[in-house]
Amino acid sequence: MKNCATNSLVLILAVIVLIVGCGKKEIATIKIGCLTPLTGEGATYGRSTKQGVDFAVDELNKSHFLPKPLEVVFEDDRIDATVGVNAIQKLINVDRVPIIIGPFGSSVVLACAPVANKTETVIISASATADGIADAGDFVFRITPVHRQFQNHGLPEFHVWHVLALRR
Repeated sequence: MKNCATNSLVLILAVIVLIVGCGKKEIATIKIGCLTPLTGEGATYGRSTKQGVDFAVDELNKSHFLPKPLEVVFEDDRIDATVGVNAIQKLINVDRVPIIIGPFGSSVVLACAPVANKTETVIISASATADGIADAGDFVFRITPVHRQFQNHGLPEFHVWHVLALRR
């Protein structure tokens, strides 16, 4: 899991550096989006996601790793596909973010995928597990195992063989 998170961070940073390097006008910050449930049924997860993203951005900005400070625009998807599609459209069309962390829920990822693919906006979900996400398009990524891994092997077996093996 740690390897997966590290690879995801490297992917996000590489895309950010490419976007910043290819930009034509001078920008004050590097802006990305985060689509997560901040209200409603999944608000607990969304608040945790926001805290984690805020912490990571703060640490990254303190390190001066990127040529400009990183700024995250948060949008609430309430784990609702319709709300999520409206939120991703705002992030893309109004806030003009090239990368979006999230959405949180598989149904929202699948609903947002056509928008992301059409606008060539990268979305990276840290929690969506639906099997169909692998085929959702070239701009849709996830950093979690697929749902069938949990069904076929069970979470305890996955934990023993994959997570604990990383600690050795």
